[in-house]
Amino acid sequence: TTTTTTTSTTTTTTSTSTKTTTTTRTTTTTRLTTTSAYDADEGMTTVAVGNNVWYQTTNAGQTWSSVANMVGLDTIWYSVAMSGNGQYRVVTGSRKAYYTTNSGASWNLFSSASCGQPDAAVSLSGAYMAAMCGPMLSSGTTLLLSSDYGTTWGTQSWSDFSGFGLSMSADGKFIFMASRFGTVKQSTDYGTTWSWMNLPTTGLDMRKVGVSADGVIRTLIPCCSTFLYTSFDSGASWVARGGVVRPWDNIAMSQSGQYQCAITTGDYVYVSSDSGVTWTAKVLLKYVWYGVSVSSSGKFMIAVSSWGPVYMSSTFGGTWVETLPLPSYQLFRGNDVMGTRHAIPMS
Repeated sequence: TTTTTTTSTTTTTTSTSTKTTTTTRTTTTTRLTTTSAYDADEGMTTVAVGNNVWYQTTNAGQTWSSVANMVGLDTIWYSVAMSGNGQYRVVTGSRKAYYTTNSGASWNLFSSASCGQPDAAVSLSGAYMAAMCGPMLSSGTTLLLSSDYGTTWGTQSWSDFSGFGLSMSADGKFIFMASRFGTVKQSTDYGTTWSWMNLPTTGLDMRKVGVSADGVIRTLIPCCSTFLYTSFDSGASWVARGGVVRPWDNIAMSQSGQYQCAITTGDYVYVSSDSGVTWTAKVLLKYVWYGVSVSSSGKFMIAVSSWGPVYMSSTFGGTWVETLPLPSYQLFRGNDVMGTRHAIPMS
């Protein structure tokens, strides 16, 4: 939450008197950063919000409530991921990272180090839970990984790699770490060993790898590129899709890989229903989109914009509605009071 206070003083002088008026304006804005949706098609969704605030829905976005027990965890949240039933969750932030094994009733700290702008991933069952930490614009990445539902955690570090986007297949077998410096690390054995993923191009800012449950269908998201890239053979070969330069930032897909949703920073929300072959702009609002999730079947999709509302689809990406219009409040102290309005996206 960002609060800005501006004070202005106006002095008016007439032939008989001098009048001084002081007006103080305070603006408070809630900034969303990411989202994670239940894999099962209940439409349960958790949204992480900056400065200790979370919002949660259990009825496909019809109503939302804040998650009070997260307020005491002092950090600015960047990423949250959860298992199919929501019992196992990982949340990472600018200062700390936590995990829960009881649907958020209590949280465990597993990294007190600053994580920069990290990412999180959890398998369908919750057996595999991961958090990626490290500086966003310089080398050095640490992956925290559990393969036993959060009972124990292992740490792997690389000094020659700067991770940005973390993704995992439904069973946890395939794990990907995309780097803004044009590389992607991959594991095909549940995080035991790592190699460089074969890429269709070089020199691009790699943001995320979307992956199907079996790891066969993959969609690569490079920022500010003319194309997205899809693979139907586990990354052995790639095909360029699109043809218009867009500020691509994040992607999520259904377990089958058929339904996909990709978001941008300063452009629209895009949906594919043919495994990434063709893409259609759906939410025609040029927000800075930060988080995106797709349910197991692809029926539910949700996109979070920074400084703006949350949009959700319950029709496999066909139609979208604004489901969480987070407000900002403008209060003019004095004789002028304004009500609630929607938060304005960053320009």
